[in-house]
Amino acid sequence: MSCDITRPSIVIVPGSRRTGSLNVALGHRVAGVAKKLGWTVAVVDMDDYPMPLYDADLEAEVGVPEEADRLHDVLVAADVVIFACPEFNGGPTPLLKNAIDWVTRVSKRPLEGKPVGLISATPGSGGGAVGLGVMSTIMRSLRARLHDQTLPVGNARARLLGNDDELNGLITVYLRSLGIDERSRAPSPAYH
Repeated sequence: MSCDITRPSIVIVPGSRRTGSLNVALGHRVAGVAKKLGWTVAVVDMDDYPMPLYDADLEAEVGVPEEADRLHDVLVAADVVIFACPEFNGGPTPLLKNAIDWVTRVSKRPLEGKPVGLISATPGSGGGAVGLGVMSTIMRSLRARLHDQTLPVGNARARLLGNDDELNGLITVYLRSLGIDERSRAPSPAYH
C-alpha cells in the first residue's frame, strides 16, 4: 500500500522488503508507540517503490523512476524521517542505499535541514550499531539534521515478538527526544 498521508509528522522508512524483517517490525513498533504519543505516522512499504539499481547511463537514457519521485515527495513532506536500517556487511542494505541514491537524483539534498532519526534491529546483541554509523555519515553528507542518538535494538527477534515493556519504554524515550515543538515545528536541540 502506498504511503498516501499528505502531511505526516513522522515517516518511517524500513530498509528491507524481506518477509519477517526485524527492521520492518521495529518500524511498525515505533509507529505504534508514536501514535500513542499523539504523532501522525506513516510507515513506508518499500515494495511500493521498486527501483532499478542506480546507474547514471540508465538515468540519462530513461530519467528518474516514477517511484523515486514519489518516495522523494513522501520524505520531503514529512516533518521527521526515521530510517529503520538493517545492517548488511557493516552498512545499510543495498535496497535502502539505492533508494536514497535515486531520491537524490530528484533533488540533490531532499533531506537538507530535515530532522532524521536512525534505528536498527538485529538478531545479535550489537543492534546494527556499525551500520547506523555508516548511515549517519550518509545522512550528514545529505545535510540532514541528524538526531544525536540512534536506537540500536539487539536480540530483536525475541524483543519484537511480544509486548516488551522495556523496548516500548526505550522507543518512547527515543521518540520524545526527537521533540518537535508543535508551535514552531522546530526540532529539539538534540539535532546537529
